[in-house]
Amino acid sequence: LPASLAVVVTWSVGMFAPFFVWSTGGLATVPFALAMFLAFEMLLLRPGGPSGPRAGAAALAASLLRVEGIAWVIVIGAGALVAGMLERRRMAGPVLQMLAIAGAGFAVFLGWRYVTYESWVANTAAAKVGMSAALLERGFQYIAIHVLTFLTPLLLIPAWIAAFVRRPFRPLALPLVGVSFAVFAYAVVVGGDFMAMSRLLVPGVPFNALLLGWMLSRTSGVGRIGGDSAGVPAVSAVRTGATGPGDPGRGASGPPAVQERWPVVPLAVGVAIVGTGMLPVADIHLVPESVRQELNFRRHWNKYWTEIQYWNVMRTNADRWKRLGIFLRETTEPDVSIVTPGIGYIGYFSERYILDQAGLVDRDIARRPTEGVTAPGHDKLVPPDYFLKDRPDIVSPHVVQQGGEMERTLAELRETAARFLAEAGETYDVVSVPLEGANVPRRTVPDAETAVLANLLAPFKRFPGPDRPREFVVYLKRNG
Repeated sequence: LPASLAVVVTWSVGMFAPFFVWSTGGLATVPFALAMFLAFEMLLLRPGGPSGPRAGAAALAASLLRVEGIAWVIVIGAGALVAGMLERRRMAGPVLQMLAIAGAGFAVFLGWRYVTYESWVANTAAAKVGMSAALLERGFQYIAIHVLTFLTPLLLIPAWIAAFVRRPFRPLALPLVGVSFAVFAYAVVVGGDFMAMSRLLVPGVPFNALLLGWMLSRTSGVGRIGGDSAGVPAVSAVRTGATGPGDPGRGASGPPAVQERWPVVPLAVGVAIVGTGMLPVADIHLVPESVRQELNFRRHWNKYWTEIQYWNVMRTNADRWKRLGIFLRETTEPDVSIVTPGIGYIGYFSERYILDQAGLVDRDIARRPTEGVTAPGHDKLVPPDYFLKDRPDIVSPHVVQQGGEMERTLAELRETAARFLAEAGETYDVVSVPLEGANVPRRTVPDAETAVLANLLAPFKRFPGPDRPREFVVYLKRNG
């Protein structure tokens, strides 16, 4: 690629909202994306030729970071073999080295998991994943919302087509297409994810950017892709600007540096692509909300949020759950048990025993069949009644604002208490306590000075600031 387009490609990754949001997110999303890309790079993009051991180290990291990591290692290895066949180069050796290193390390880890937990599959994966037509439909809706929100993924369609119809483009483009398409397919199969900003699709962003970059380079006539007779894939042009065999100006001494040109039209198109992908950050959308709302995959909310609006919902919830956890730690005895689906924030900050409704740490719930669809990734959520046999001390703690939200939550808690009394003869009292009553910080979520995204959004005044109505903690407490 010419340097000008390489810059645009880099921007299209770093300035793509899902990528920069999840760069500071959790669940090993971006470290896993890095490990995936490094494995691909060491096989197909390395200027000195493929390195099986280096690819193996990256592939092992990917295998250990995410449950599905080993599957992506196989996809990348298959893509490298395809590239080798198209370029008539020997790729079996490096691919086998990568698979051997990653496979051996993963086998040790898998054995440890079975000895420790008596299960081959991580409980978090078992709790989150199922298979049904309804889940597949929701997975397609997840992809559709992503595409209609950011629009730039639509450009992958001509890039995928170009990978098949342009012969010089194939050796690298087909493996890129394989990974790019597989990322979308994976999101469909698992039924999407409830979190904001297309978390499941983030690992594919660098691969998509390369595809778009090379598609733009075709319109400028610079940076053509082909095999290298010395065994070094010409896809290293992404770093060096080198071109493949048969290109004008190639001498006997090897590929010369491409004379830099500034392809005005492709560069302008690239900048427009980056800008279009940034519009949803300001909650500006080119596709009408009426269209996007029909594809809402977060059905459990009975409401449609744009991705940036739901990012703010998650940000608010993280703040609430953290303060709730601190409240419970400050106001309860160390040996109490708490029923909640919020084992992450609430469990971590409360330091109390959690009976997990989502099944992330409960094998029996995780192994239950998926019945219908509720929240993506939490379709096996059980009602608090499931834990009545354990006689929990506290049930369904929430942080709520004074007013309508508080009244609705209290009514739900009263219904649950009546059900507990009827089903098990257990008496639970409804408790309502001002959140300020404990040693809890008023605002723990990053404010405009420390949250980069919040700072970017501040001029649009679309989200509430740190001031808000009085808050209460409400929950059920076992009587006796």
